[in-house]
Amino acid sequence: MSLFQKANRMLAKLKLLLDGPSGSGKTHTALRIARGLGGKIAAIDTERHSIEKKKDELIDGVDVANLSDKRVSEYIKYILDAEANGYNVLIIDSLTHAWKELLEAVEKLAQAKYNGNTFRAWSEGTPMQMKLVDAILNADMHIIATSRVKTDWVVELNEKGRSVPKKVGLATEQGKGLEYEFDICMRMGDNNVGYILKDRFDMGLQGETFEKPGEDFGKKILNYLNSK
Repeated sequence: MSLFQKANRMLAKLKLLLDGPSGSGKTHTALRIARGLGGKIAAIDTERHSIEKKKDELIDGVDVANLSDKRVSEYIKYILDAEANGYNVLIIDSLTHAWKELLEAVEKLAQAKYNGNTFRAWSEGTPMQMKLVDAILNADMHIIATSRVKTDWVVELNEKGRSVPKKVGLATEQGKGLEYEFDICMRMGDNNVGYILKDRFDMGLQGETFEKPGEDFGKKILNYLNSK
């Protein structure tokens, strides 16, 4: 029997990264897109019950695990648990805490084993990061992960011609090159507008903007994956 099989898009699962500054609607958007994908929904909440503070219509039927221990190994354990229990969609809100915990772990390794040499300590830190990435990519379910971005403030003119400050996202607070691992990367901005930075599905989404992306966006992805 051949190790190869006919390509089948229906076997593929969405891996979506939603990043953006605080207040851009990442959690809200993740919950709505998950509903569009359908099926059983689980959520890993690393932000002290933030998901459970959302409106009932967003969280009704969503099973939540509040993650207090934010080590990479714990993220992996919860991802595997969600897959084993037959969830169709998993929301990870957010990945940023795993990255921060990993940075701290690498710093401790550097001091304890490598005479303060952080570069050498990453010889152990990078495999830890890749284990998390592999757990996400190999999971047989749709995964929507959120991540914070480093932010800055710029001054722009509003519709009345007045100078007003505006918060803008600069770069994802996560491991370097993380965006390459996901199928779709969406940067959330002001007024809950999503901008597609990457589209591996070849759906022509890259560069497109979506105002308040939600259930319709999830259904759009699902329809593509279910098409022949």
